[in-house]
Order: sequence, then structure tokens, then C-alpha cells
Amino acid sequence: MQPSGARRLRLAVFLAGAVALIAITVRAGMEPVLRALATLSFSGLAAITLMHLPVIALMGLAWWFVGRAVTDASWNAFIVARLTRDAIAEILPFSQLGGFVGGIRLLILT
Repeated sequence: MQPSGARRLRLAVFLAGAVALIAITVRAGMEPVLRALATLSFSGLAAITLMHLPVIALMGLAWWFVGRAVTDASWNAFIVARLTRDAIAEILPFSQLGGFVGGIRLLILT
């Protein structure tokens, strides 16, 4: 079971993400967002995700091959760090720097 502080932090991060998603949707306008989702459909989104995940996994494994001598983190941790890096890079300004820092920080925590 997680400590209460960690659970609250996780909930706060989730809520912040949900608020950011709603704010972006409202700023872009609901109609274009809903039209894009309707055009893509769930199967299209699933297909894009399934094509993207192996690429992320391969890049995470490449990180592991390079960095495994420096840290004892598992290959899973490197894949999750790479996925996190890409997610951070998509949402932050100066994304390259922010993504690298976020991915490295996650590896340090593991």
C-alpha cells in the first residue's frame, strides 16, 4: 500500500493533467478536437499507439545498452524513462531539455 502523501501526489498530478487537457481543448475549440477524434476513431488511435510503442521500447532498450554500465536500473526502467521523456517533451516548452531531464530524473529515482 502506498503512503498517503504519494497517493495524494499521484491524484494531484492526474488532476493537473486532466485540467490541462480540458484547458487545451477549450482553447483549441471543442469542435476541431471532437472532429479530429471522430475522424481518427478509437481504432485509429489504437493503431497509432500500437505502432508507436515498439519504437519507444526499442529506443528505451538502446538507452539501456548504453547506460547499463552506469546504473543497475532494469531495461523496463529505461523503457518507462524513454516513454516519460517523450511525454514530457510533448508538453513542455524547450521540450528537448525538459524531456531529457525528466527521463534522467525518473531513472535516478528508480
